[in-house]
Amino acid sequence: MEDDIRGDTSGDFEKILVALMQGCREENAPVDVARAQTDADELYAAGEKRCGTEEAVFTRILTQRSFCQIKAISECYGKKYGKSLVKAIQRETSGYYERTMVSIVRFAEDKNDLLAEWFHDSMAGLGTRDEMLIRLVLGRCEIDLQDVKDAYMRKYNKPLVKAIEDDTSGDYRKMLVALVGP
Repeated sequence: MEDDIRGDTSGDFEKILVALMQGCREENAPVDVARAQTDADELYAAGEKRCGTEEAVFTRILTQRSFCQIKAISECYGKKYGKSLVKAIQRETSGYYERTMVSIVRFAEDKNDLLAEWFHDSMAGLGTRDEMLIRLVLGRCEIDLQDVKDAYMRKYNKPLVKAIEDDTSGDYRKMLVALVGP
């Protein structure tokens, strides 16, 4: 699989995908506030403080730290530098690399809000991004879909199941509604 990623992507985007695939994230480590501050400083020094960006620093920190630790890093960054880590990433990077890094930080900050946004995006505008919607429903239906539904309601003032009913039809709608539930 790593060879496929390397063959189909390049540059910093390739590096982050390979790093994520290798699974070196420290998921069970407790949050270390001092380390979060050090990482926030390192991210600032690798990005906004300098001309150009050291993407390798962003890749290393955001693919190796636990999501709880990344949330702490983001909070430290915001407090110390007066702007969000997401905004810094958006200013310092671009393309698929930027989207991946922003998604990692947003997932760490509030995964349910991010997933609610992705559900909304899958049904926004003309037509439905069916593959995205199916992947989201199947990927979350037995994990944390109720939390995502609550976030969707808070964010869009509409039940997720109602949005799905309004945007789909036939047996496809019935299947999705059955999986999502009331």
